[in-house]
Parts: sequence; C-alpha cells; structure tokens
Amino acid sequence: MVLRAFRTNRSQEKEEPVLVPYTIEQDGDGVWWARALLRPGVAANGEGETPDAALADLRSALALLSEESGTPAELM
Repeated sequence: MVLRAFRTNRSQEKEEPVLVPYTIEQDGDGVWWARALLRPGVAANGEGETPDAALADLRSALALLSEESGTPAELM
C-alpha cells in the first residue's frame, strides 16, 4: 500500500504530494498499526482504533519527522 503525504518545496513555497509505502495491520488487542519504513533504521508509526485513524496518525508522524529534522531524503 502507498500513503500520500506532502512535502514542502522550499524553492517554490508549495506542498507537493509524495507517495510513501506503508503496511497496516491489526494486533491481538484490536489496535490498528500503520508503519512506513523510509530506510533501514528510519521509520514512522501510527496507531488507532480504525485503519483510517492509524493512517491519520502515521501522516502526523511523518509531518512531525519532517518538521523536526527536515524532509527525509527518501521523500525528496
């Protein structure tokens, strides 16, 4: 599966869509987990009560990762 995220193109001051591969699964307690592996050792995770909630949380994690340390080269 592929998640559509956005990155900011600083030279043009606009957001551009980026496709990020992810997996989603439900654990034994019924919690949904979404995970995007950008490269070995660099991943973002999301969780929620529904698949959509887990994906929304994953999008937030990717945005936070981008804000804290810049857009990962894997998303450029």
